[in-house]
Amino acid sequence: MAKMIIKVICFACALYAAGAFQGIVLYSSTYGMSTYNEKDGQKYVKPSDGIPKNAYGGKFVQTNVGNNGVRTYFVSSLNIYQVESSSNTTFIANSANATILDYLNYPAVLPYANGFLTCGGCQIGNTLVTATTKCYYYNGNPNFFKNETTWSYHSDLPYSVYDGAMFGLNGNIYFTGGKMQDGSLTNKTFMYSSTNGSTNGNWMEMAPLPYESGLTSFAYFSLKSTTIPVYDRFVVCGGIDGNNQLQSACYMYTPSSDSWTLANGYQLNQKLAAFPIVATPSNFYTFGGVNDYTQLNGYTNQVNFLNQTSGNNGSSWMPVTSLLQEDMDMSGVYIMPSDD
Repeated sequence: MAKMIIKVICFACALYAAGAFQGIVLYSSTYGMSTYNEKDGQKYVKPSDGIPKNAYGGKFVQTNVGNNGVRTYFVSSLNIYQVESSSNTTFIANSANATILDYLNYPAVLPYANGFLTCGGCQIGNTLVTATTKCYYYNGNPNFFKNETTWSYHSDLPYSVYDGAMFGLNGNIYFTGGKMQDGSLTNKTFMYSSTNGSTNGNWMEMAPLPYESGLTSFAYFSLKSTTIPVYDRFVVCGGIDGNNQLQSACYMYTPSSDSWTLANGYQLNQKLAAFPIVATPSNFYTFGGVNDYTQLNGYTNQVNFLNQTSGNNGSSWMPVTSLLQEDMDMSGVYIMPSDD
């Protein structure tokens, strides 16, 4: 019988006892963890049962860490959590180098070689944000619940950056967009060939994002081929450009032609930044985000969905059940029951 693997902490023992959980898990640095589905809407997880607040720009990633089967992890400067149901808090990275964790605010995170890769990110001080060029690979020692962790350095990015995006296509790693150390935005895209079999290779500059001054706080997702079930394209949506203007456009990157093209079928129904796009087997969802950059609290509680198939046909995003609070800078992931 299928059963859930949501182990951040016993975050809804009653929920899981009633049956296998399948759905979307959200994280907000302001409100903490919650679950979401269209029927029931958003439900907050008790603070004692979820990832703590203030994990700024933390990211969910699903990967087969240490050959223990595909699991869901949350990577942040507070700690690295495995998201499963358990009666105890599960810290995977208690023994990680403190310097690594310090810079895991707004990192880019990607499943990679039976582990995950983090690139960029920043350290947030009282008055200063310090970005990093560093990439780290976590290969998940099988005894990580005993605080035995395995980190290694990966090839540095060409510049210090945070709040960018990283994606894997055709065996290669790509990094695009983000905010630089001096506060400016970048539209550069770089590729690292993972077929080199080494963590010391070089990043190659590729076609830039179609924003002259760069882009940050955008959402992104990968698309599978229409002929074989592999991810072969990457889409970025919304965000804030170098002129502090909100965007609604979506652009698609195709590695075979090293080109970005307007993805009209996926264009947002409003200008939006600092929001996640979460893919389920049939739909894409957006959650909250900044919709008025001129206001201090100019963000929304709107949830929108787009059918994955319809998106290719130019259909529109449609509003569904709203979040309980107006929110921004959320992370989200879709979790399916496992068969273990």
